[in-house]
Order: sequence, then structure tokens, then C-alpha cells
Amino acid sequence: MIGRNGVRKVAALAFCAALGFGLGCEKAMETADPDAQMREIYFLSYLPGQVEPVGAYVEQALGQQKPLFTEEQYSVAEAVVKRELSPEKIEAATLERLAEQPQREYLDEGLAWLKTPPVRKFMAMRSSAWSPAGLVEMKAYMEQEQQNPPSPERIALIERYDAATNSSGLTAETMLLAAYGVAVMHDALQPPEKRLGPQKLQESMASQRAVLAPIFKETSIVAHKFAFSSLSDEQVAEIVEFAESNPGQWLYTTISTTFLNALLQSTANLGTLFLAALPEPPAS
Repeated sequence: MIGRNGVRKVAALAFCAALGFGLGCEKAMETADPDAQMREIYFLSYLPGQVEPVGAYVEQALGQQKPLFTEEQYSVAEAVVKRELSPEKIEAATLERLAEQPQREYLDEGLAWLKTPPVRKFMAMRSSAWSPAGLVEMKAYMEQEQQNPPSPERIALIERYDAATNSSGLTAETMLLAAYGVAVMHDALQPPEKRLGPQKLQESMASQRAVLAPIFKETSIVAHKFAFSSLSDEQVAEIVEFAESNPGQWLYTTISTTFLNALLQSTANLGTLFLAALPEPPAS
């Protein structure tokens, strides 16, 4: 129904992740309580790179639907998206949900795995893959790959990783929620009796998941090939095997669901915030 630019922290976060730290992560390690450890997972994972461009995705979706808004409405909607879907706000919402996560039976194993050097290197590469510098490096890798393609065995490992972590599904869901945020704002402009509301809008977009997932699978595979490019086949296999294990499933499910839940709540609120930001119509 309803069809991405700001990257500032990604390079810094990726660098910190490569060292095994993140912004605020040092404090988490100082206090070593379970809530702090859950937040530490965020900074050691690929999530900072996933969070960074969210607002830009929504801005892109908004631009595609510009004819549905007046110039004034579009300008207000753009400002609301920039304010409410800033990396800082999505990060804070995701960290809050991580701290509230009740299932923590594999917390120690997941955190220890994230701190191993190959995983730190992989997560840093994955986190930075969609930054401007990362995109340049990934394009160069793709050109080089044509001359020296990965072995069938590595491709099979990467496909197993994508299936185990549902990475393509996560990307598809993120893009759906970007479009959903625009739909929520447009719906808010309708007369109250004609509004679908956030829940019905979610239901109406559910059918698009099956369409988008295969499209984003190819994108995910390319990003994984790039992120794994500095690792040996043995190291890749170890990462895949962890992703398929019970601790790995807990870790990837936890970080993806908390991020998506934070994004869903943030986009669902856009309609009300958009209406509140619109200027009052002139008195007749």
C-alpha cells in the first residue's frame, strides 16, 4: 500500500564494537548486573548499525508518498520523523526493552560469544555495512567477488546463517515498519470515522511480508558475504553453528524482537504526534 541518509554514529560504534566496547558499554561492564549486561549485548551486536538509518528509511517512504500530503503537512511530517525516529531515540527505546527482557537463561553464553575476536570483527563489519564508508567497501568487495567468488561451501554457510538469524526477514520487517509509519500519519489526516487505526493498518500490511522477504534475502546474503569476508571458513562455520544453537537462537531472537518492538511502538505513535504538531486551522 505504501511504498533511507543520516549516518553519524555507525563508524564510531563499529570501531568500538571491534574493540569489544560500545558507547556506554564500559559503564555496563563496570556494574556487571543483568540489566547492564543486556544493554551491553546491544553495543556488541550489529544493532547500532540497524538502528542508525531507520529515520532515513521512513523519510524515504514519506518522500514516495509526498502527493498524499499538502506542502505544510509534508514539512510537519518530515520534522516529526526526524525528531521521533532519531538514532538516539530508537536506541534508547531498544535499550529499555532489552533491560526489560525476562528470558535470560543464555545471557552469559551470548555475551561471552559476542566478545570473541572473530564475532567482534563480524559484528563490526555487519553494523557498518550500510554506512557511507561501508557501502563503498561493500561495492568494492562485490566487484572483487566477480573475479574471486566465494566457494559453494561458504555460500551454503552464509545461507544457513541467514536462515538461522532471519536476517532477511528483519530487513523486510524494518522496511515494512518504515512504510507503516507513513501510513499511520496519513491515516491520522482522515476524518475520525474513516480512520483505520494502527492495528488495522498493521493487518493490511501483513500480506506484504511474504513479498518482501525474498527480495531482501538477496540483499542480506550480499551483506553477509561482505561481513564474513575477513574470516576463515572455519570461523564462519563456528558463527553459523552458534546461531543455530539454543543460545544463538535466544540471542538473535532477543535482539531482533526488542528492536522491532521498539520501532513498532515508535512508528505507531507518529500519527498522534503528527496531528499534534500540525498548526491549528484558521477560525472560520
